[in-house]
Amino acid sequence: LGAINAGGPHNLRVLTATMPDSGCEVQAATLRISRAGSGFDAWNRGGIAADVDPRSGEVRRAMTKSKSGSQLLIDHPDTGERLVGVVIPLWEEVCDAVLDAARKTPGIRVVGWDVVVAADGPRIIEGNF
Repeated sequence: LGAINAGGPHNLRVLTATMPDSGCEVQAATLRISRAGSGFDAWNRGGIAADVDPRSGEVRRAMTKSKSGSQLLIDHPDTGERLVGVVIPLWEEVCDAVLDAARKTPGIRVVGWDVVVAADGPRIIEGNF
């Protein structure tokens, strides 16, 4: 993933929901990517938000926010690297990690987990309730 944004910050926000009768599920995911010269990956601070299919880990669409509104992207505007169609590395391990964390927080039904994908596996940064 580092090649997509030339070494700037990026992470995944993976949303889990704990259902009373069916256990934990990954409901949604977003890859947040920084732009050149920015230390932020947040969409509202100029970063790119890429919708990730929660079943396959594939980026379905990406967009950035500007003063005139949002703009759909196919490639990263600074690096030229493809965004749409990219499959998140170690996606199954990412899902396993957040589902395990969700099971360990049974009193909290919906959590947005911030995750980075390191070479040796996913790392959960925090859970947002």
